[in-house]
Amino acid sequence: MTPIVTSAPKTALEISIGRAGSDPDIAALIALHQAQALAANTACEGHALPASAYDRDPKLTLFILRDGGNLLGICGLSALSKNQGEIKTLHIREAARGRGAGRALLSHIITVAQDRGYGKLWLETGTAPYFAAAGHLYKALGFVDCPPFGDYQAGPDSRFMALDL
Repeated sequence: MTPIVTSAPKTALEISIGRAGSDPDIAALIALHQAQALAANTACEGHALPASAYDRDPKLTLFILRDGGNLLGICGLSALSKNQGEIKTLHIREAARGRGAGRALLSHIITVAQDRGYGKLWLETGTAPYFAAAGHLYKALGFVDCPPFGDYQAGPDSRFMALDL
């Protein structure tokens, strides 16, 4: 894992699988993500999953990113089929943004997807300025814009991206 670059001594990031139902910090970060994403959408579209979805859906895996025990971020990976997955609910705490935390977490999930035998990863993100940094990260890691996938419909607040693994 790539350490976050700071002026303080470098620390290693820890990525693990989390359970929102048993960790109030995780549930709170998911709720914050939902609220901020919904507030940024002009058409009141919102596709962010609630915390409870990660504990009840066996197709979903929630990855958490910590630094010295501090929760920095979350990101989900959903199995769409035996060879395709979807990135869900990527959120990095504001204080950790711009220091490599999102890249570390998303890179880890891409590796997990490859290990699971996925040939393709999909994602839906927003088009508002709030989502610009995430869009830049996705592009930097090889995701490209694509048409809607699965049950998604095109809309003014949605941007669809895919990555061939």
